[in-house]
Amino acid sequence: MPKRTSSYRSWLTENLIDPERASNYLNAARKDSPAAFFKALRKVSESHEIKKLAEKAGVSRESLYRMMSETGNPRYSSLEGLLGALGFEQKVVPKKYEVEKKPKHVKT
Repeated sequence: MPKRTSSYRSWLTENLIDPERASNYLNAARKDSPAAFFKALRKVSESHEIKKLAEKAGVSRESLYRMMSETGNPRYSSLEGLLGALGFEQKVVPKKYEVEKKPKHVKT
C-alpha cells in the first residue's frame, strides 16, 4: 500500500503560521503583483483562526472574508489592521540603486 502524504494545502497552512516564513511568502508575492500579494495574504490569514484574527484587526469576520475575496479591495486602514493582527507591519524602503558619486567640494 502506498504511503499516505499530506496535502499541499495543509502543509502550507502549517508553514504559514511561522512569522518568518509567512513574511517571506508575502514579500515574494508582493514582488510578483498586487493580486498575488492579496492571494498570499488570504492564505496566511487562513492559517490563523479567522474569528480571532478579525477581532484583533478590528473588523467583523464577514468584512475580513470580503476583504480577502478575489474581488476584495481593502481600505488602507483595514489592510493595516489585518497585517497588525498577523504580527506584520508595512515599511517603505528605498530601492537599491547606484548613487552618482561627486566630489564633495566640486561646484556644478
